[in-house]
Amino acid sequence: MIATDLNRAEFDGDNSQTVFIFRDTASGTNIPVVNESHIKVYVDSTLKSITTHYTVAIVNKVATITFTTGNKPPTGTKNILFIREVPFTQDTDLANNSQLDAESLESQLDTIVNQ
Repeated sequence: MIATDLNRAEFDGDNSQTVFIFRDTASGTNIPVVNESHIKVYVDSTLKSITTHYTVAIVNKVATITFTTGNKPPTGTKNILFIREVPFTQDTDLANNSQLDAESLESQLDTIVNQ
């Protein structure tokens, strides 16, 4: 189930904090993520690279982004931006005349909503 259509979160850098949870800070709503490659991270409008500048840990569709050593975001207002970009692919293959797997169907529907 998807409870939000949010796909971006902005944070203020303070040259100290390195761990951020991908959520809308105004409402406290977590932005669901199922694959670390779906997250784009920008600092001061510059796209950063996963493993080089940050890592992602996903637990129950909640993503935690941790900037790597030497890559602390500098001080700034709303200078850190996370965007969820889900590729427009369809990976679920439902066979004709077989039982419908509800989890597979729901997962694909969640992907469509996230796109």
